[in-house]
Amino acid sequence: MTKPPAGPISKPTSKPTAARTAKVASKNASQGVSDEPCSISSNIETHLTSNGRSVYRAVCAAFGDSVSSFGGFRPGDSGDHGSGRAVDIMVSGEPGWEIARFVQAHARELGVAYVIYQQQIWLVGRPTTQWQAMEDRGSRTENHFDHVHVSVS
Repeated sequence: MTKPPAGPISKPTSKPTAARTAKVASKNASQGVSDEPCSISSNIETHLTSNGRSVYRAVCAAFGDSVSSFGGFRPGDSGDHGSGRAVDIMVSGEPGWEIARFVQAHARELGVAYVIYQQQIWLVGRPTTQWQAMEDRGSRTENHFDHVHVSVS
């Protein structure tokens, strides 16, 4: 697991609109967490752990219309991507925060360890409002502005 950097606790800077949040909350409450196969980037499933696959399928079922693709396993990676314990959800802006909050809400049942989005990290066990700022890694992708990263146990 990549160690999160030390730094001040901060709240996410982008907030979803009230109407969209209510729509997503209603949709997710009525359907729960799905474990149905996903047709978006389905080739990643064979390399994900069971918790990684659960995150991938749940997010796909709840937010598939907002996600352009999913990433996961990277051969040779010494961290979570190399062991199949990470899922990258390619999305940006408000939909990314909605997905991050959905994953937070279902962290226990999905086996989530931490979530990274827009250069901020949330660790399981912290209140959902406590996101910690991360160092600048140099690009939009490395700073997680174009995707939500979810690592699982």
